[in-house]
Amino acid sequence: MKKAVALASLSLALAALPVRAERTVAEIRWSALKEEGRLLSGDVVPAGADVTFESLRVANPEGLPRVLPLFTVDRPEIEGFRWVLRGEVRGEGIDGRAYLEMWNFLPGGGRFFSRTLGDSGPMGSLSGTFGFRGFILPFTAEPGMKPERLAVNVAFPGKGTVFLGPLRLVDLGPGDDFFLPAGSWLTSGQIGLVGGIGGGVLGLLGAAVGILASLGRARAAVLAILRVMLAIGVACLVALVVGWSKGQPFPVLFPFLLVGLIGTAVPAGLIGQIRRRYDDLEFRRMKALDVG
Repeated sequence: MKKAVALASLSLALAALPVRAERTVAEIRWSALKEEGRLLSGDVVPAGADVTFESLRVANPEGLPRVLPLFTVDRPEIEGFRWVLRGEVRGEGIDGRAYLEMWNFLPGGGRFFSRTLGDSGPMGSLSGTFGFRGFILPFTAEPGMKPERLAVNVAFPGKGTVFLGPLRLVDLGPGDDFFLPAGSWLTSGQIGLVGGIGGGVLGLLGAAVGILASLGRARAAVLAILRVMLAIGVACLVALVVGWSKGQPFPVLFPFLLVGLIGTAVPAGLIGQIRRRYDDLEFRRMKALDVG
């Protein structure tokens, strides 16, 4: 039991270590862009009671398809070959599937784009009316290639209005993740790995408990396994609380929530039943010996 708790504590300590090296290259503030004469479209909306940050309102009142340029970044100070533009977007009355796009101008005349044309998630397209949600425009170049210029636009297939909050252009390191912010305990791939391993371990331990308890054998081992499962569950719930207090994103917290609930609820509900089963089996054995 002590070893299990120690291992769980070590795992939490390792998980809490920063594993990201991303660097903010530029913070896009709409009022600052307007003052500098670099804002190409839209109107700046000051922060208010409902929205605590200023935003850019970009509208297409006509039904014709239209691409509106927002701003460009010349010679961005990007050192690696992977970068991402992050921010929040809101929509009102958007016909069809509008999208945000970032054109990446590379040495030698190469031009490539990133667009929010996915079905869902941070790269999902913009349709109808919705509240502020996160979006990303990522790009991966060939190693050693750095952008000479970035251009950001919003494309409307018809009528609609888009609101954009402050944006961040981020230079990513080799192990950084497009979809999660800096300081996240896990990358997108590690989230699935942690959930899969945690669920698999609990499943194997639960199967061992079920087999041994049904056979009425290894009482001490079965109860020890249940305590280990409980320790894992409690450790994950502690990690959940710590991560929530530190502002970890929900996708990172979800595997801790899932494993924590299973790891605590299952053994807590089984310990009493299994003890009674072993006591009942022991009573029957003692009764059989008395009869014999």
